[in-house]
Amino acid sequence: MIRKFLFGLILTLMLCACGSAGGTAAAPEAAAEDKPAENMQEERKPEEITAEESQKSEIHSFSGSYEETVQGKKETSGTVLTISEDGTILTVQSEDGKKALSAEIRFSDIYGMNRGAATQMTVLPIEISGLADPGVIEQKTDYMILSASINGETYLALRELGNGTSHLSMEFFGMENEAPSIWWIFRKDGTAGKPSAAVCRDDTFYAFCWYKENDAVYLQKLDYETEESDWYGEERTALKLSREDTPAGGEAVRYPVDEQIQWRIFQDSESVSADRHVPELVRVTTDETGTVVKLFYMDYLGYGYYEATEPSMINYPQLLGHDPEQPVRVYHPGEYMTHEDDLLNVSIGEEDGAEMIFFATQRVRDFRILNLTFQSMEKDEPVYAIEEAYYLERFLPQHPIDVKLRMIGSIPNHGISYTADGKELYFTVSVSGKDGELELTPFVPETKETEKG
Repeated sequence: MIRKFLFGLILTLMLCACGSAGGTAAAPEAAAEDKPAENMQEERKPEEITAEESQKSEIHSFSGSYEETVQGKKETSGTVLTISEDGTILTVQSEDGKKALSAEIRFSDIYGMNRGAATQMTVLPIEISGLADPGVIEQKTDYMILSASINGETYLALRELGNGTSHLSMEFFGMENEAPSIWWIFRKDGTAGKPSAAVCRDDTFYAFCWYKENDAVYLQKLDYETEESDWYGEERTALKLSREDTPAGGEAVRYPVDEQIQWRIFQDSESVSADRHVPELVRVTTDETGTVVKLFYMDYLGYGYYEATEPSMINYPQLLGHDPEQPVRVYHPGEYMTHEDDLLNVSIGEEDGAEMIFFATQRVRDFRILNLTFQSMEKDEPVYAIEEAYYLERFLPQHPIDVKLRMIGSIPNHGISYTADGKELYFTVSVSGKDGELELTPFVPETKETEKG
């Protein structure tokens, strides 16, 4: 996923033109048919947005006090962010009370549409205290801003726009508190109002997925336009996102997910935790009951824009089906279609061995490729001593593992282990003498008692 782009050259040109030490760069040039790229860039320059224009473009209020969370989890850092009722002043107080920031803020639309709730917050510091050198704080910092009510609580998400991370963000929000997908997440004091939005049935739409459960997602539906853009020499179809400025538009609603695609819920390796409130853009399709039957995570391009083209779908989970007793499968290359860019190529030093691909039909943890040594038979079951040859903390469905293993003799000399649904499972890897297919067979690892004996 393209997370951030280096805007150094453009930033330099902006600084020269504006005579400012601002910390935000311009967005890549767009090639929309009905609007010149240079005009679109001018619309995006926050320093050219007046306070009056800011208030006109901001319908939805983000006002209130918020506690910063630690990486989007329930734990809070102690830092408090407050937006004034009229949406013009931002204050930030650090956990220890030693650092404080007061700033003018202006709300606008990243994409120049000025439709619905604001998507950009420009911070212009007024007063800074508690820093050895307040001069390091940029004169202007831009953030993509989102908010949603989830299960009665209101969350605010800030993602810095431009080149790299500003001193303002580092000093007052902290890199250690940054959530996956490059967000800082804040939780509002008090509770949100009574939910008023309903699930969208028999529909396909874009949404921010704010929260995940094992069998459900919380979605904030979005409106959008597309734009053909030249992103540093590469033609991309980018999304310009907006949402209704209504209580319903500000809610993330719980959608059940069809059992056959629940493996996709946690496909993002940075957001596998179910206890994070982090907005991730998805494109979903629901059936007549409101159940999600298709789910795609969309790539982030930068400066608030997302890729409009659906990522390549890997079709093997639907073909394989899901077996909770054996969520990892192994096949010869070519038996099931996948995209080469999705493969995780692994080497354990047996490049002359047989190539095979391991697939996960759900996310599993602590995946290991093992070297096995046969020890004995116990109750007609073989017992193996194990040696770890490869370890992966999280094995995800969208990244099958491609590896070569040297198979020796009729007794398996390789195996795998992993943890799924709280259970630690062990399997040997072998080749069937009947049809040559690869097989995974459960086995018992050598126990400590056996080792001592």
